[in-house]
Amino acid sequence: MPTPQSNTNPYLALGVRPFINCCSVRTMHGGSLMLPQVRAAIDAASRQFVNLDELMDAAGKRIAELTGAEWGIVTCGSAAAVALGTAACVAGNDPVKMLRLPFTDGMVNRVIIPKKQRFAGARPGAQRAGRDGRPARQAGASVGGAAGRDRLRR
Repeated sequence: MPTPQSNTNPYLALGVRPFINCCSVRTMHGGSLMLPQVRAAIDAASRQFVNLDELMDAAGKRIAELTGAEWGIVTCGSAAAVALGTAACVAGNDPVKMLRLPFTDGMVNRVIIPKKQRFAGARPGAQRAGRDGRPARQAGASVGGAAGRDRLRR
């Protein structure tokens, strides 16, 4: 295995093989490649310290403006977004419930994921990609599945 000093590619330095992605944007494949403008913004931001609460507040407002949503949040991937969204649905605006997570006994905590959206066991790595309901479970939810729209109403 190459030493970190002998290789400028961080993946090869760790012995991880890069590949050509023909599967679209997927968390388990590292998400997406960043545009040059994004890399430049990250480089500029890395040169200063800021209060992270202020940054998250400002980023949430900006995402809302761009998307037309009520609010936005930056996460490190789709699995993290599912976990945070589930936690928000389970705890709502109740600080006591928020502090109890992931312990949700006595709280409404049932999450339904359509069976066609659950890939656990369908292919290697599904658990790592969060497609088996694990992110929702991390928020304390009980995960079930539904075979179709008619089953969701039951």
